[in-house]
Amino acid sequence: METNAVLILTGRRAFAQELVDTLSDVFTCRINVPTGLTPSDLDVSLVLIDLDDRDQDWDTVMAQTCHESRGACVLLAPYHPDPVEGARFTRMGAQDILDVSQMNGQELASRLTMAAERARILTISQEATLHIRSVIELVSDAILIIDDQITVVFANSASEELFGKSIEELFGAPSPVDVSDGNQEYRLLEFLRPDGHMVHASLHTSRILWEGRHAHMLAMRDLTTETELRQHLLDAQITSEKTKELKASFLANMSHELRMPLASIVGFAEIIEETSENAEMKEFAALIQESGGRLLHAINSVLDMSRLEAGRFEAMPEDVDIAEIIDGALRLMKPLSREKDIELVADGPSPLFFNTDPVFLERVMNNLVGNAIKFTDTGFVRAEWKLHDAMLDIRVSDTGIGISPDFIPRIFEEFSQESTGRARQYTGTGLGLAITQRLITELGGRISVSSEKGAGTTFSVQIPQSRPAEDDTTES
Repeated sequence: METNAVLILTGRRAFAQELVDTLSDVFTCRINVPTGLTPSDLDVSLVLIDLDDRDQDWDTVMAQTCHESRGACVLLAPYHPDPVEGARFTRMGAQDILDVSQMNGQELASRLTMAAERARILTISQEATLHIRSVIELVSDAILIIDDQITVVFANSASEELFGKSIEELFGAPSPVDVSDGNQEYRLLEFLRPDGHMVHASLHTSRILWEGRHAHMLAMRDLTTETELRQHLLDAQITSEKTKELKASFLANMSHELRMPLASIVGFAEIIEETSENAEMKEFAALIQESGGRLLHAINSVLDMSRLEAGRFEAMPEDVDIAEIIDGALRLMKPLSREKDIELVADGPSPLFFNTDPVFLERVMNNLVGNAIKFTDTGFVRAEWKLHDAMLDIRVSDTGIGISPDFIPRIFEEFSQESTGRARQYTGTGLGLAITQRLITELGGRISVSSEKGAGTTFSVQIPQSRPAEDDTTES
């Protein structure tokens, strides 16, 4: 639109020239007869219509110009129209009607300047409204505009899908959402669509001005899929927890049924080995004890893992002597190390009092030292311990076969072993380190490993105090 441009529609040339002289300091004026107007003719700030030109059909002219012009249509009359006539002109699109017989040039220029500014503001407002409508129409959230009579005055296309109704059904109908609680800006909705489908949605309510009137804007996002997925995940979690409980109960019962006869078999084999004078029978009995012991260890490992998964292992911390627990683990493993001629080394302060679960820690040390002995053929297994910044640091190192770098990321996985299949050299269930990590985690600690293939392995454990350290903690 050409700024400050005025189109004067009149057949009276003298009057038109007088207007040009009056307005030339403020506006750029063009004079035209009210016939054969083009869109470019109407691209101005103001269209002035001379009602005193009785030779023109101004009703027809106004029907075109007032609705096609982007500027304001102002009627210049030689009199002040009565209310009925003024209302008719307004309905036809006139923005203002001026009685030029009662105005001097300065007053007329001032009134027309205000009319042009109002037209500019109105155009900006209309364009902004169109832009807002376009944006609202394109957003994926459902948008409803509700007036103070709680009637829908606008609905975007996303509302059709959310409510299962067409825009025509929504428009002019009572709000499908209760907006009586004006203080609650955000809340969750749950309602049935006409097709019987349950819908879950979030609602954000805000007060706005819509086409000059106070209204509520309701922005709704469909959460049905997310809600159903969340419920499915919750159901799956509950099912998983029940399955773990059933698994733990089953394994506990089965382990009891297996351990009792197995203990009897191993016990009788031990009696046969001690009492028999037949060398071959003694060898058979020893094999039965060895195989039974391996089977019993595997059963205990599976049971412990199932209990940890089901959350049935609960740490019970108390003040204990760390040196005594680790020395006990080394004494327990002494026969195994003696068979392989491996040196067991203990290095740490004694006594060293610390608050933790002794059963958990004992099982951790048994697993780590036993593992180190199993994978070491020559050299030593060393257990070291100390306190550092209120953390218990334990290191179990060996001179064994080591671990390949590719396997280290999977070393704490359940049933994971570096050598698998029939050709594997070392026996075991692959649960020892997985159980060890779970126990350390239950104590709030962490475990890491460093190794070099063919040179040995070191496991490092850090466990925090279960309660703040007291003055009775001593080192020597």
